[in-house]
Amino acid sequence: SVNYNEDQQAKPEEGVSFTIDTIGTGYEIKNGVAGSLSYMPKGRIDKSGPTFIAGRSVGKALIGDQKTYTERRLKQLPSFTDYQIKHNIPVTIDGLSGYQIQAEGKENEIVLLTMLYLPDDGGYYMLTGLSTKTHAEDIEVFKKLSASFKRK
Repeated sequence: SVNYNEDQQAKPEEGVSFTIDTIGTGYEIKNGVAGSLSYMPKGRIDKSGPTFIAGRSVGKALIGDQKTYTERRLKQLPSFTDYQIKHNIPVTIDGLSGYQIQAEGKENEIVLLTMLYLPDDGGYYMLTGLSTKTHAEDIEVFKKLSASFKRK
């Protein structure tokens, strides 16, 4: 039989293979799904504001050139089709190399996409911050969250 414990709190951070340090960002974990976590400003209930999502690829990918693959993943973000890349720079976080793209969409969106590639298994970690140009300061928070990434 199953016993329900209404006092037990879900801990989505236990279901992922990484940590993100939110101290000093004003963000907190909102939920976790399929090996990824969503972070939003503390106290925010609606889903229409800035969001940072971190997760690991489910399977192997044919990556080839990492810079090109990062740009291809940007194009695959939902509802972010018409954009201008501000920069696509190499990064190293937690010993993993990758690329970080900052881009702006025609509909007032801003995005910071960081892809960190696993050298041995063809997988990657994808860290994505989404907001609007009217909240351009969110990009700095997204950079701080991305830089704090650590594998468990």
